[in-house]
Amino acid sequence: MVIQNNSVPIQYADFKLRIVISLIFAFYYRHIGDRALLLDLLQRWDYYVDLLVSLLAIILFWEIAKQVILYADKQHPWEKGLLKRAIFQWLAVFGILTPLQIGLMFLYNYYLVNRPANFNFSAVFYTDVPLLWLLFSVMQLIYAVLYFRNYLQQLENQQIANEFKIYDEYRQLYVAHEALKAQAEIWQSNLLPKTEVEKPEISSQEQHLLVQQGNALVPLALQEVAYIFKINDFTLIRTKEKKDFGIDATLEKLEEILPKNDFFRLNRQLIVHKKSIRQIKPDTYGKLNVELSPVYEDEAGVSRTKAQEFRQWLGLNL
Repeated sequence: MVIQNNSVPIQYADFKLRIVISLIFAFYYRHIGDRALLLDLLQRWDYYVDLLVSLLAIILFWEIAKQVILYADKQHPWEKGLLKRAIFQWLAVFGILTPLQIGLMFLYNYYLVNRPANFNFSAVFYTDVPLLWLLFSVMQLIYAVLYFRNYLQQLENQQIANEFKIYDEYRQLYVAHEALKAQAEIWQSNLLPKTEVEKPEISSQEQHLLVQQGNALVPLALQEVAYIFKINDFTLIRTKEKKDFGIDATLEKLEEILPKNDFFRLNRQLIVHKKSIRQIKPDTYGKLNVELSPVYEDEAGVSRTKAQEFRQWLGLNL
């Protein structure tokens, strides 16, 4: 799967990184080749001018290099040709910045500041140019890492979007199937004579719920259900083996269709199977605290107004 970067340009969150690295390189750029003590340099005003000019030059170089890299991202994405992109970017960055760097060095040292008569420009050239080449290489490496991190994140987001799309298609098919099934039952009831037919009670062992498992919808037998609970707007089913599955239904809807003898609505957040109840502890206010298996992380309580109904459902006299 390939992401077309021409439609969505890479956004580099590099502001803080640029400031830190620019300050570090500006400091070294000013001091490299200078044997004077730092304490002596701090007492000279031209030292601060040199630092400021170094910082501004590095910021300028960085911005030009970034524009070249952004252009390369659109025209020669890394994932479409690693070697081709590396050669193009290296030649473009160094080909633009090296002449600019040498020109600025010459202009600054010979025309903008008063250097001593014995000032050796060649020595500055042989020390400053390699340092800035190192900066250019570090910049390109940083943006390559940021690019691939962003690219992998886009791949992951696209995969998640595809999974949700597949799930939504499954859900729509399921809804359409249920609608057709209900319509067919209506037509059948209208065609058949109106006779009272006693329907046999269906046990929980013969019933299933359609739950989400990865990208698919699979049937889950009710006898495997320990309890059903709600987290925010999501409804989850926990089995006896402590496996959680999502289901596209509210607790209210499930309460209507689940067998009353096997399932009970404890509170607004929880429906439990009778066999998942391990222990019941009444408190002094008439409320019942229920301990479930597998363990339910939140409170599984029955209010005082619903406690009697819960006792009758269990067939207990607490």
